[in-house]
Amino acid sequence: MGIHHRNEFLDWLENELIPHAGRWRLFESLPCFELDRLGQPLAAREFRDKFGRSHTRLFKSFFRIHEGELLVLEGQWRRALHPAGLTREAWHVQYATDKRQRRAMCRLELPGTQTKKISPPLAASAGREVRPSDIGSTLVCQLGADDLTPIAMMEGKVLTWPQVFLLGAQAQLTAMEIFTFGCHLPLMLSVRERSQPNPDTRDAALARHAQTGWYGHGWMA
Repeated sequence: MGIHHRNEFLDWLENELIPHAGRWRLFESLPCFELDRLGQPLAAREFRDKFGRSHTRLFKSFFRIHEGELLVLEGQWRRALHPAGLTREAWHVQYATDKRQRRAMCRLELPGTQTKKISPPLAASAGREVRPSDIGSTLVCQLGADDLTPIAMMEGKVLTWPQVFLLGAQAQLTAMEIFTFGCHLPLMLSVRERSQPNPDTRDAALARHAQTGWYGHGWMA
């Protein structure tokens, strides 16, 4: 879904048939996506040096950082849940509210776990029963005061970031206005878990570079 929406927005961005006024309105005010300056105006110099004055490169970079996120346009909590209706998919890693909870979910090897972990996983198998108390409330599941009983699940209409930018651009909004609007929407899915390199492989590559000048395995004369 996200890839389709990204391509749809980029096609719109590069479509020569789109009136220039529509695209240039989008470019009138560009936001910075760096964490320490998030939402501040993007300096012309940085746009030139980092993105080669390419709007396509700018948006591709942003979409890559936020790949997998879903923003709630209209949502509500559905109450009176039956615990038996919650499968392992209800505890997907992308429903984590923060990094601490995401790490706990990865150690339980819940759906969406891809990271190679240094510490041993807690799950004995993919069929291990998930206890809500092991995780806590997530972006889509609220637990009761006992931290054991799920009491509500989030339902709603969601958008990807490329969808938000496409709809905003078609409404003649600037990129800054669209980004500000999107930041005020609650998350239903957080960023997709990405595979991380095995630390042993990384250390071996660093040692190899120190000895040979190569990170990988190259041909020796």
